[in-house]
Amino acid sequence: ATEETQSQTETEAPPEIPQSKIIDAPYIYQNVDYPNGCESVSAVMALQYFGIDITVDEFIDGYLDMGPAPIINGLGPDPTLVYCGDPRRKDGWGCHSSVIVNALDKLIDYDKFTVSAFRGRDLNELCRRYIDRDIPVIIWATVGMVDSSNELYWASWTTPQGKKVTYNKRLHCLLLVGYDEYNYYFNDS
Repeated sequence: ATEETQSQTETEAPPEIPQSKIIDAPYIYQNVDYPNGCESVSAVMALQYFGIDITVDEFIDGYLDMGPAPIINGLGPDPTLVYCGDPRRKDGWGCHSSVIVNALDKLIDYDKFTVSAFRGRDLNELCRRYIDRDIPVIIWATVGMVDSSNELYWASWTTPQGKKVTYNKRLHCLLLVGYDEYNYYFNDS
């Protein structure tokens, strides 16, 4: 029996590792109604993919913590705590992932879903860990995936509490939905 089991195991093909995968997540175009709402739009695309019936307006009005638009070299809110400005306006700014996590925490049923935030993961790892398991990933990048080290891409202000904020004006949020041998695929609102 040992030889028979061993020979069957040797002839079975190893499990197939996907060379490509694309999740069919809903796509929402942001530019008309949400010119600076990429974070909220990306979150809603992910929520709708998981069957949560919510619109971008419902997400913004009911769950997104918002503050005023900052004044460059003046005062402004902390983008780790609130969305800076209004995502429906062209002069809106944005927020960091912690604000979206907080909004999702208010919304989701933790008996069915979890929300995780992390930094510094590469896209390949995200694809293997989440896309291969049919889980789209909300990511922060830059518009056009440009290198944002140029000082022209940055703005600063101080919060009323005295915290210095340096904000990437090219910050953009997308929903990672797939990959193949050569590319990553996003729902880029």
